[in-house]
Amino acid sequence: MTSYALNSSNSSKNNMMIYDIVTIVLYFVATIFIVFAVLRYFAKESKLHWGVYITMFLTYLTLFSSLALITIDLAAGLYSKRKLPDGAKNEPDRYMIILWQIMYWTIQVLAWIVIPVSQSFAFSAEFQLHRKLLASIIENIVLYAIMAVVGGIALVGLVIYILRYNATNADQIVLNFNMILGVGQSLSNAYGLLLLILLLGYGIVEFPRYMWRQANLNGNLADYESKAARLYFDESEAEDKMKRKLGQVRQLDMNTPENHRMRRDVDRIVKHWEKEMEENNIGSIDSSRSKDTVSIDDMSKKKLVALHKTVINAVSDYHRINYQWKYLQTKAFFLEDVIKSVRSKNERRIVSSVRKSRVGWLANLLNFPEWLYYAYIRGIALRIFALLFVPISLVILYSEFTPLFLSVVRKQIDLSVISLMLRSMSQFRPLLQIVALIWVVIIAFVTLFALFRVRLYSWYALVPHHSDVKSLLYTAVFLCRVVPTLCYNFLQLVGVRVDDGVAFYKVMGPLRLDGLKGIFGRVGYLEILGSGFTNFFPIVMVIVSLLSLLNVWSRLDATLFARVDEKDIEEGRSILQREKRMRVNEMQVESSLHDEEDSFGSLAVTPSRSYGEDKTSSTLPTKIGNSWRKPQTGESSKKLRREAYYNL
Repeated sequence: MTSYALNSSNSSKNNMMIYDIVTIVLYFVATIFIVFAVLRYFAKESKLHWGVYITMFLTYLTLFSSLALITIDLAAGLYSKRKLPDGAKNEPDRYMIILWQIMYWTIQVLAWIVIPVSQSFAFSAEFQLHRKLLASIIENIVLYAIMAVVGGIALVGLVIYILRYNATNADQIVLNFNMILGVGQSLSNAYGLLLLILLLGYGIVEFPRYMWRQANLNGNLADYESKAARLYFDESEAEDKMKRKLGQVRQLDMNTPENHRMRRDVDRIVKHWEKEMEENNIGSIDSSRSKDTVSIDDMSKKKLVALHKTVINAVSDYHRINYQWKYLQTKAFFLEDVIKSVRSKNERRIVSSVRKSRVGWLANLLNFPEWLYYAYIRGIALRIFALLFVPISLVILYSEFTPLFLSVVRKQIDLSVISLMLRSMSQFRPLLQIVALIWVVIIAFVTLFALFRVRLYSWYALVPHHSDVKSLLYTAVFLCRVVPTLCYNFLQLVGVRVDDGVAFYKVMGPLRLDGLKGIFGRVGYLEILGSGFTNFFPIVMVIVSLLSLLNVWSRLDATLFARVDEKDIEEGRSILQREKRMRVNEMQVESSLHDEEDSFGSLAVTPSRSYGEDKTSSTLPTKIGNSWRKPQTGESSKKLRREAYYNL
């Protein structure tokens, strides 16, 4: 009987291992497609170096896989735990521990080495590939050296404090490497938990409120109009700065003799920005007006690299703001047409002046459902979704409090709604994993949503198809900081303990701050620090959520920054109306070119349908009034089409 029971146990364990491996492979393959789709959606038209793209792909793949792996790990632990007698310790499988070790150290290497180097590499002004890579590594070494100096000063202060404490107290604090390492880990854990709790507390209130506001079409349009003026002037300033920097490059190219010792590096800069200078019709600038212009007499490689760096930053900033401005225009123009179509009683379809009209069977199939969606379904659906998300927010908020309650009453009572929900499914692992994955994705999404809603980070934006490399890499770094803490916090919501057989705890260890408690707890400060810190700290989430509910953050934002009033909305509305007239005219000119091509076959022009993005070749003729004119060197077709608008 004993042998039979042992064989049965081994067989069950092998079946579980096979199930876990198959699930991991399926999740991994699905994650590859998801990451590819996400990067394609946000960076399809972005000009990314292949090395940066591979870095981002591996980063997002590792992070998304971690979110999936925590659900498999949790399901395996709960499923095997239910077969053991009460109080028995459950050990995780070895292969799961190895997977978490790979995930953990990969995330740390990506967060502290690979992504920072990629950020520096993407904006390096060196001319050769190996020099760009070397400069990126050196830049980060310098940064880490500064951090080490600051940390060393803090360490000296800590040692002095401990020595003074030991000199006046009988209860001695042991100063050793493990104690110092524990303090460092405690501070790192505190930072990750603080970031997660603050953003999650803000997001669970702001997200349903945002969805409720999205149901109001007129309110959305007013919001776009209020942002239009700021983006318009930001883009104008960025464009002026970019043209000044490109003008310096053009001036340098014209003034540098062919036999100059730095001519080769000047040619590299000019070649790199030749297309930008042609598209923007850049000529030389008056060098006497520019303090940053490189003098021919004292030209050096260091100064050329510095000039190239300023050009890279200027062009990158312009394209980032320009993409945001175009994206805002596209949404505002279409939304304005939607509002007019919904109000119109003549025909039940969305008529947009910035979108190609549907024809044939496709129009009969989609026009009326689209109008019905915007007229009735959209507003109701978004409000219902917002109302349904409120209980989800309350469940997350309540579940964050259950560890605090259990630490106070000292009883093993399962009060977490998320824990009760998942533990009731422990006999059916696939359902448990799916539900757990849904909760993890909700928490991660709300946290990321809150990040980009904070004004401090509004400089970054993920724009469909045109997200800049700064925003993409910044998002990756943020997720690398938050995902490990998020995984731990999720296990805490479920009430998982170290002896429940979850491999995550074996690799990461429980998120404790005992290093701080060992110092401050002895002298009466921060008594909740230590293993209880993670139980008490979620109280901050309630405070943040309450402040968000009372619109304190919005009032603070209006006080510190410029308040948006009706004048700003009117100004933004006039700017959008002017830009819309220009865009409609551009589309009409392109349509006329297309008609001429169909009639005579003499002009090979493909009209652009990207709504504001000029994909027409700069060498194609443009119709001005009743005549055709071909653009001169450095003159774009977009400029001529705008000229055509004012001549109509």
